[in-house]
Amino acid sequence: MRVIRVGRPGLTKLKGRFGATTLGTMAPLPPFVHFYPFRPDREQGGTLRLRTAVRATEPLGETVVVWFDAPAGRWRTEEPAAGVDGAGAHGAAASAGLKRRVFPHTLFESGRHAVAALIEQWSDHIKQGAVPLLHTSYLAPAIKALPEAPIVDVYDLVWRGHEIDARAAQLPLAAVRAAYAARVRRSEETALRRARALLVAGWDDHRRLEHLGRPSRWVPTGVSAEPVAPRPPDGRLRIGFLGNFAHQPTLDSANALLASPAAQAPEIDVVLGGWESDRHPALRDAGATILGPVATPADFWREVDAAVIPVFSGTGIKVKIAEALLAGRTVVTTPLGAAGFSPETREGMVVVQRLPDLDAATCLAALIATRRDVAHEFSLATTAAAYRDFLVSVL
Repeated sequence: MRVIRVGRPGLTKLKGRFGATTLGTMAPLPPFVHFYPFRPDREQGGTLRLRTAVRATEPLGETVVVWFDAPAGRWRTEEPAAGVDGAGAHGAAASAGLKRRVFPHTLFESGRHAVAALIEQWSDHIKQGAVPLLHTSYLAPAIKALPEAPIVDVYDLVWRGHEIDARAAQLPLAAVRAAYAARVRRSEETALRRARALLVAGWDDHRRLEHLGRPSRWVPTGVSAEPVAPRPPDGRLRIGFLGNFAHQPTLDSANALLASPAAQAPEIDVVLGGWESDRHPALRDAGATILGPVATPADFWREVDAAVIPVFSGTGIKVKIAEALLAGRTVVTTPLGAAGFSPETREGMVVVQRLPDLDAATCLAALIATRRDVAHEFSLATTAAAYRDFLVSVL
């Protein structure tokens, strides 16, 4: 059987060890079925976490990814067609403009169409003996209507994201966001309490879910970055990060970095790179050097001395920080950037409490601080093994 291999930048088909059946063939159904509520590519839902999960289940048995085709309202196993329907994407963005300003994070109810279709089409994809895994808690509301409890991979806690946004806002917007966060928390936790087990990407998120009483484990998202030799000194300090600039939180971090005292220091250059980083001329106008998309993370980190990544929104794990640690770069971040990582890993970072604290002296001191070997738990092989071990323990 052909197995969907999830990688960067998107999906490719890989002939597995089960023969040469085409990807869309559902007989015999593999025992591990991953339900992903977005089109699995870089423009839509991204693939890094899904890649970790698929890497974990492939050695255990046949594996297939079923993804939600939102325009068609159907769950599919085919390789998604390349490209995005520009008109449809523009229309969705325009209609969601006001809602996005009020609620920067995706609403919990945004998965309602995927949930309804999942309940309706469940028997098309799950046969006796198959193990279902639901990706992201957006799908968890379906559990009460399903004939069996699936395992849920919690990428980030939706309610927590809205609570963080509320704290950053002024009244009356703060009150609106806080009320919504409280309502979502009840819904999200009620749904997750019905799951067979929980895998959680962020450390702090995992701690917040332990009271549900479900078997759970923190498993960070795996990355495949390799150690990169330090950049030869040239009298300049180059700071920045690599990320997917199609995502608003990444753009927010870039804008925060460029507004920091460190970015204003004459001896420091800010360098940004990654998917769609070259589509934001305002970043270059603000003084950043933009490298654009790179072939490998190493190509970026060879140009940068330290990863400086202020984070003021969102939950889960920040993969851009894990990549920087694996590349051997000093990481300077904020409490929310560090929140997805274990206490052991946080000891290898420099965490500033406020943006005004992010200055040149802090970045220089971070470079000469002793760093521990804290990156081993983020390698793709290690995270996939941890993911796999937990599944075996549950099953």
